Amino acid sequence: MLNHCEVMGRLTADPELRATQSGTPVVSFTLASDTGRKREDNSRITDFIDCVAWRQQAEFVAKYLTKGRLIVVEGKLTPRTYEDRNGAKHKVTEIHADTIHFADSRRDSDAGNNTGGDYAAPPSSGGFSELGDADDNDLPF
Repeated sequence: MLNHCEVMGRLTADPELRATQSGTPVVSFTLASDTGRKREDNSRITDFIDCVAWRQQAEFVAKYLTKGRLIVVEGKLTPRTYEDRNGAKHKVTEIHADTIHFADSRRDSDAGNNTGGDYAAPPSSGGFSELGDADDNDLPF
């Protein structure tokens, strides 16, 4: 069986890192993803997709991602049920993130969010990191 999905979208809010009772880092966030379709009034149709990241990925999300960043999330579609304080049962489906990629440039995100700072990929990402403020004319392509 195959359970793999990739979604590109913008974060709807700044992610907040929390921990389970056993101390495992976890972060939940929502992506706004444009469907490419429009309503009769010509307004865009947008899907809001819930995502969850655990451990190193959660720490990475909390450290480097802010509201409005364009990212690509790769992971598994996972349904779960829970009971709220009033005893009502709810079913939600989330993407459990395995890999997260930046899909905008640092300059694009800085202009809108003033995030600043240097970005480094987490150890599990193969050691890749952004170039920073390198001059694009120095690149070989």
